[in-house]
Amino acid sequence: MSHIVDDPADTMALRGAAAIHRDLIRIGRAVRSTTGDNLLSPSQMSALWTIAQHAPIRATELADRERVAAPTMSRVAASLEHLGMVVRTTDAHDGRVSLLALSDAGSAHLAGASSRNSALFESALDALTDPDRRCVERSMRLLADTVCALTPIQQKGT
Repeated sequence: MSHIVDDPADTMALRGAAAIHRDLIRIGRAVRSTTGDNLLSPSQMSALWTIAQHAPIRATELADRERVAAPTMSRVAASLEHLGMVVRTTDAHDGRVSLLALSDAGSAHLAGASSRNSALFESALDALTDPDRRCVERSMRLLADTVCALTPIQQKGT
């Protein structure tokens, strides 16, 4: 069932949200094409960043944080392991559980991607006036924080 929007203010809000979504997609495409990182898919790259932030991490927690099904994350983790980007270790408290952590190659890959992406964004921000730059920085942080707050990670038992 579709939702019909009668209020012009609602229509403008939908257009604004759609425009922001479209612009974020355009930025993502530009970043991927400029950085030349064709080794990893966006899903693999996202998982690698999450592993870097939370290592050592169980595959189930990684799936929760990435908001994907466990079998999907198992495939992504296996591909990252096959590429040498991550290593599996055994949980010291539960020998049945494996944990994921970055390998040296994974750390190097993220460092290179991060510096290329940072350079691209720095160049873009440098093209703005100081007030516009501050506005973009604040707005992006506010939008990211708000979107993340609307999509909380499910904790075990909640």
